[in-house]
Amino acid sequence: MLNVFRKSEDPSIVCLIPDASPIPTFLRGRWTFEGKTAEDLSGQAPVHREAARETIWLTGFYVFAEA
Repeated sequence: MLNVFRKSEDPSIVCLIPDASPIPTFLRGRWTFEGKTAEDLSGQAPVHREAARETIWLTGFYVFAEA
């Protein structure tokens, strides 16, 4: 599962973080936990699934803007 966070000032900005990963410090105070989504990202459109998987693997999170 992935944790879904939205930026408080701009809810169109989303951050996905795997359950087992630590929460990045930049999320504290300015982001709101929205819930969870499947790791296959089927519940998150228009996320580019391959980019999300690669970025999460490299950095531990994926930030994107919803259209």
